[in-house]
Amino acid sequence: MDLKPVVEVLIFRASEAYRSDQTVIYPAFDIVGDWKGSLGMYHGYLTQGYSLVVWETLKDHEDLMHSDKNAQLREDMGKCIDGSATMFHAYFQPSTNLGRVLDAPVTSVGQVKLKQESTHSNLDAVMKLLIEAQGIKGFRGAVYGKEVETDEFAFMTAWDSIEVRWWRESFES
Repeated sequence: MDLKPVVEVLIFRASEAYRSDQTVIYPAFDIVGDWKGSLGMYHGYLTQGYSLVVWETLKDHEDLMHSDKNAQLREDMGKCIDGSATMFHAYFQPSTNLGRVLDAPVTSVGQVKLKQESTHSNLDAVMKLLIEAQGIKGFRGAVYGKEVETDEFAFMTAWDSIEVRWWRESFES
């Protein structure tokens, strides 16, 4: 049994319809929101589209994918996606930061694949520094976790605005 919520992350090239009117995702979110175990849904577009669904358990998501609602869900999401999409699930930690990160005005999603010489403890140390960072103007927090489907890790950072996020990225490069 899952001890904490799992986050479904869907990253996609946004269709013209979604770029023009992000409410086109609402019919899909209506299906997901009515499903058992759906705890929260988030979406957005900047350079690509994304959808984040917090599930009580991974099984809740799998049950939806095997239900008679899946065909309609795929059709509705198809209106948002131009081409292919990438989906993964992760148990983000610390779970106490998850709400703050997802509710931020700007949330960035990234993936990390460890080099052969790196260890999980190396990543833990770096992510701990980020999670515990204090006094960074515009930074609201971070979470990370191992992806369920792969050996990669995912992380999310939260920001007050896109301008602050991009400025930090260019400043630190």
